[in-house]
Amino acid sequence: MAGGTTQCNQRVVTHCTANYPAPHPNPYQQCNQIIQYSFYTGYTGYTGFTGYTGPAGDACDTGATGDTGYTGYTGYTGYTGAAGEASNTGATGYTGYTGYTGFTGPAGATGGGGGPGDQAFILFSSQNSTSNNDYIGMGSGSGTLQRSQLVVPQNGTITTMYFSIRGQVDTVVSTATLNVNGVNNLGLQAAIPIGGSNAVATGAIVVTAGALITIQVNRGYPLGCAITLVFAKA
Repeated sequence: MAGGTTQCNQRVVTHCTANYPAPHPNPYQQCNQIIQYSFYTGYTGYTGFTGYTGPAGDACDTGATGDTGYTGYTGYTGYTGAAGEASNTGATGYTGYTGYTGFTGPAGATGGGGGPGDQAFILFSSQNSTSNNDYIGMGSGSGTLQRSQLVVPQNGTITTMYFSIRGQVDTVVSTATLNVNGVNNLGLQAAIPIGGSNAVATGAIVVTAGALITIQVNRGYPLGCAITLVFAKA
């Protein structure tokens, strides 16, 4: 603590009181002297330095975990509310008006004319092997003329013959000749040259409805042959 002084002051106070003793006619005064002392307090000393903070105390051990409390009871499930009333089905709306029928569009342009409608094809073919001078009918070849004849449906003209020996190659010329009513007509004969397998011939052989026709070949072919005639209707 810093040093300091205490100052003391002294004051004398005289205190007089009047006294009137009976029956004395002259009062007198009695006075007392009181010495009063007053002291002045000195300056407060400087505050001393704060002491060093002591080391922290050891941490306390954590207490054991308490037991888990009991699980409370599950509350009761509330009652299911009553189903609401079904609303009424609304009225069906009115059927809309039928729209007007559109105008008919203009007619399209006339298409081009079709190809010639006056031609037909007459087919001859053998599914078996053939021999020399066999007659070819529809799916067969035979040495008997009548077994291979086909009937002409209406009057017309045979204009073209297509002849094929199906890829086979012969060492001599192979011919196919139109036969009408049992007579070969050399006016329509297709000839396949040596080393070939196809030929075409043209002519104008007029036939009538009901005529019997067939094709005669001069050679036998292990795989048979096929002929197509183009027939122009009259």
